[in-house]
Amino acid sequence: MKYLVKFKDGRKTTVFYEGSLNNMCFDDMGYLRGDDFIINLNDVIYIIPFTGEEE
Repeated sequence: MKYLVKFKDGRKTTVFYEGSLNNMCFDDMGYLRGDDFIINLNDVIYIIPFTGEEE
């Protein structure tokens, strides 16, 4: 599923993550690792399902 990620510095990006938000696994250092991305949880404001429209 595709998710919209908004960072504290104002950047937004979309990432594809297999599974649901409830199943996202951040490692013990606070990183979410996907096939083509690494996100630091401390830099994120929110991660929501991407509906095709950005705010």
